[in-house]
Amino acid sequence: MTWELRTPDPMLNMSFLRNRRFSVASMAISLASFALFGASFAGTQFLQDVHGYSALEAGAAMVPLALGLVIGAMSSVKLVARFGTTRVVALGLVGLAATLTASLTWSADMPYWQLGLWFFGVAMSMGLIMSPATDSVMGSVPADKSGVASAMNDVTREVGGALGTAVIGSLIASLYSSRIADAVAHLPATMQSAAQDSIGKASAIAGQLPAGQGADLKDAAASAFTEALGLGFAVAAGCAIAAAVVVRLLLPARAEREPVVDDLVPLAQEHALAA
Repeated sequence: MTWELRTPDPMLNMSFLRNRRFSVASMAISLASFALFGASFAGTQFLQDVHGYSALEAGAAMVPLALGLVIGAMSSVKLVARFGTTRVVALGLVGLAATLTASLTWSADMPYWQLGLWFFGVAMSMGLIMSPATDSVMGSVPADKSGVASAMNDVTREVGGALGTAVIGSLIASLYSSRIADAVAHLPATMQSAAQDSIGKASAIAGQLPAGQGADLKDAAASAFTEALGLGFAVAAGCAIAAAVVVRLLLPARAEREPVVDDLVPLAQEHALAA
């Protein structure tokens, strides 16, 4: 960042960040990706390790994500035209938070149709966020800088997604480990450690135990992971709510006018002029 502020020809003109349609929309994309990637990662584990789906079945079970994204993105076009970017992005973030919070009511034996609706709701909320936020980022810079805006859009999405997978995944793993501890206390130390590492290892160990003990361990692991998943998603929901508040307060509903190159002088040039 220090170099970008001083060079006369920066890769990213840091003055773009002073435009709230650029910076706040980028933040919304990043936090939405944080929640989506984390939810997708943990949701796949839930389908495979709790419901016993194969990898192919788990992938097919997440098809509602694609449908929800398409419908949400298409709907956002008309909604933005009527209500403005601010309300639509904030609505998407609140919807995302509400859907993630609903996971607190999950049970290990819940039917798939409820999960399918949940995946659809998460994706539709994402569509309401991503499409107008991306349009805000792209429309806040001069046309000859659209490549920079596109790159920034990709970076915020990928970084947010990577952090979501790492943070939410680690949080769920930690919560699961603490909740399964009592159920595996009677097992040998090596089995205890493995069962607390992940629900997948717990299921593998259950297969080595007598039928009754194995079934009890599987049920305990499934319940512990489901509870941990709900709490992890609730944290992601909190991030989405915080982002919704920032968007509602700071993101302009519409561009007041087309960006002009002269308005976006690199900070290095400003410093030079000031000197």
